[in-house]
Amino acid sequence: MTVTVTPSTIPEFTQIDDVCEGTEVWTGGSPFQVVSNNGIIGTWSPVFDAFNTTTYTFEPDDGQCAETTEMTVIIIPSTIPEFTQIDDTCEGTELTLPNTTNNEITGVWSPQFDPNNTTTYTFEPDDGQCALTAEMTVTVIPFTSPEFTQFDDVCEGTELTLPSTSNNEITGVWSPQFDPNNTTTYTFEPDDGQCALTAEMTVTIIPFTSPEFTQFDDTCEGTELTLPNTSNNGITGVWSPQFNPNNTTTYTFEPDDGQCALTAEMTVTVIPSTIPEFTQIDTFCFGTTPPNLPLTSNNNIEGTWNPNIVNNTETATYIFTPNEGTCVENAVMTITVNELTVPTFNLNDICIGETIQALPLTSNEGIIGTWFPAPNNFVTTTYTFTPDNGQCANITTETIEVNPFNNLEISVLNISEAFDSNQIIQVNVIGGSDNYEYQLDGGVWQNSSVFQNVIGCYEHIVKVRDTEGCSNEPKSSITILDYPKFFTPNADGFNDFWNIKCLENQTAIISIFNRHGKLLRQLKTTSPGWDGTYNGKLLPTNDYWFIVDYYDEQGNEKQFSSHFTLRR
Repeated sequence: MTVTVTPSTIPEFTQIDDVCEGTEVWTGGSPFQVVSNNGIIGTWSPVFDAFNTTTYTFEPDDGQCAETTEMTVIIIPSTIPEFTQIDDTCEGTELTLPNTTNNEITGVWSPQFDPNNTTTYTFEPDDGQCALTAEMTVTVIPFTSPEFTQFDDVCEGTELTLPSTSNNEITGVWSPQFDPNNTTTYTFEPDDGQCALTAEMTVTIIPFTSPEFTQFDDTCEGTELTLPNTSNNGITGVWSPQFNPNNTTTYTFEPDDGQCALTAEMTVTVIPSTIPEFTQIDTFCFGTTPPNLPLTSNNNIEGTWNPNIVNNTETATYIFTPNEGTCVENAVMTITVNELTVPTFNLNDICIGETIQALPLTSNEGIIGTWFPAPNNFVTTTYTFTPDNGQCANITTETIEVNPFNNLEISVLNISEAFDSNQIIQVNVIGGSDNYEYQLDGGVWQNSSVFQNVIGCYEHIVKVRDTEGCSNEPKSSITILDYPKFFTPNADGFNDFWNIKCLENQTAIISIFNRHGKLLRQLKTTSPGWDGTYNGKLLPTNDYWFIVDYYDEQGNEKQFSSHFTLRR
């Protein structure tokens, strides 16, 4: 038996070229042949991967005495075209999009470049470059018209500076150079790179106008005139200086702003006035025969007076009107008629028998005269004052009352409790008119008979007087009880001992306790007082209590307790 052994055959395939990432242009989606170049049938594994370089294995079908074989297919990654972004461009600018990328990929753009509209263009790489498509948007900026605020018409010679930046922020320059003397149209040329159009502005120059006025006639001194604020040709303004009715003056007219008008001048001639001169008629008293008004002035100007008769009952003003003459003024004379003054005096009533001072020979108004009869200090009398001649004063009378004498008696009571913080005393009066004034220790007189907050420990003097008549001024004394609220036993010579000085003239007993009620010291008011010690030791700063046993002014036994402060 012959056994034939067939040699194993190696399948042969044409190597697949390197392919671009994602390429799947083969029938069935695979680039592999299912029959090798030498006729072996089989299958490839794994499934073709168009995105990664892969080694594939060919497995022959059974019964062909063929071996497996391998083939590696290299996948070339796709490249992204890179371009430099084209800057925003002004409307109408022609550009050529580059056909080769920054990373050397060639291709073409679509659609065709549009210089008038913002457009997104697509770059399609040439075949065989394993490159992706790319896009680029080219922004086309529409042209902007510069906007400016129109200059108002200006007066000839006015210097202006045209703005180098428009209202919508476009910068540039104007031409030609500004001409302040002629109406001109100027062109604005925007700076490069702003996508802006040129602009024009016409600045109107208004020639200056001279104000025209009608000359004022010569005027008499003192005549008030109003210079016109509007010229004959319609220009408004103001004059300076202020009109002077007394002196020839040249005035300057200053036009109001915005009229393109020149200043103007006008001289107003003022003719000095002649004033009639008269000797002033002296003041005279009411009812005196009046003088006559002169019909010819001291400087020989004739005329008439109004009113023409002097009034001897009241002060009046008289106007002299000249008969004729240029710039001759009226004259005015005021003739004073003094009213008859009633002399007044400040004469006081007196008490019977009281010495009367000499009656004043000059009144409150300064009128001098004499009195009749002689002063009498025992009987109420009316005296007549006769003014000296030439003073325009009336005779007057004054009565001096001679009042009877009233005898007053007083008593003073302390109506508050002993040692109260507000010590109050009351004064009782017998006699007189029942209308009195009261005084404490030489102070201010008051209408109330009660004095409050009277300070203790010394004698107070109270006086009374009658407000409606003559009286004595009786006085009385009273002493107020009080005690020291603190003392400072520091050996400085001030407040070194505590005692109740108000009771130093009687034998009263004081007991001093601490805050716990412990008796610290017992002393008489006739002694120097407590020095702030206990059993020879200094006691600290604190409040201490006391009880004092004493006798009041009626001899009744009294007791009072309170506290005071020791300070160190």
